[in-house]
Amino acid sequence: MNRRTMVALLLLVILVGAPLSRAWAEPEAGGDAAAERREEDYYELYKTLADALDQVERNYVEKISRRELMEAAIEGVIHKLDPYSTYIKREDLREFKTSVDNEFGGIGIRVSFDRGELKIISPLVGTPAFRAGMQAGDRIIEVDGKPTEDIKKIDE
Repeated sequence: MNRRTMVALLLLVILVGAPLSRAWAEPEAGGDAAAERREEDYYELYKTLADALDQVERNYVEKISRRELMEAAIEGVIHKLDPYSTYIKREDLREFKTSVDNEFGGIGIRVSFDRGELKIISPLVGTPAFRAGMQAGDRIIEVDGKPTEDIKKIDE
């Protein structure tokens, strides 16, 4: 059994055994009382999460840092959303930014060929194209003084 699985199982044991507030069992009523119960619920859940992380940090069979635990919790939340969302760890962020910059370098636009014309799909926020006011649907008729009509679509 790997470390992640063991942490998940330990968290599950701790969370299942943790007391939850009575609002989970009661139907929601209207007004401020229901909102107050929801806030109490959230507080109780935050406390349960903090307690679970603390227990794992102190009692896990191997040394595991608080950062590792928090990142694992964040990854779990993001993973629950959909298969496309992901959490980028701090140490991986620089590499990700470099990758994105390299992919969308230059003036900062995504282009397409539409009926033989080179058109902007979208300018990327914060890029020279965005600052110059380029917009989706704009046609590019020249690049460095050369007409774009001779540009052929490059197969990907």
